[in-house]
Amino acid sequence: MEFNWEWWVEQQIRQAQAEGKFDHLEGKGKPLKLDPEDATDPAQALAHRLLHDRGLLPAWLELEQHIVDEIRLARRTLLRSYHWCEWALAQPGADEAQVKGRWREAVAAFQDALEKINAQILTFNLELPPVLAHRQRPRLKLEDELRWLGLPDELARP
Repeated sequence: MEFNWEWWVEQQIRQAQAEGKFDHLEGKGKPLKLDPEDATDPAQALAHRLLHDRGLLPAWLELEQHIVDEIRLARRTLLRSYHWCEWALAQPGADEAQVKGRWREAVAAFQDALEKINAQILTFNLELPPVLAHRQRPRLKLEDELRWLGLPDELARP
């Protein structure tokens, strides 16, 4: 079996994001310094100059930030549900079937969120300027997300 470098690199990036390692980078929250001379298309160079002069971000970059925010929200929501389910299962007299049903609902809601995020990722990948094709984002998969978050498909009583 061949090692999946793309998946491994993506997991490293996701882990760094979750740990907040990108939260305090120099220039965060400031307009990009897009050099119009770097654009291969004259119209793109003009667009970059206009965006830069007005302190705005290109639509694809705003979409990428929105995607990152949505991923964080979906992950936090699922983690919160998991911790509640763990707590509920540990309570005396807990209705195991009901708690496990809640977990399945939380996973299904997470899957729905991933589908919406994946639609945004597709739009993002299509809107990227051709010179930035290397920045395309991979689609999110439920199994990979659960594994990355360290969460099970099904709950087990502690």
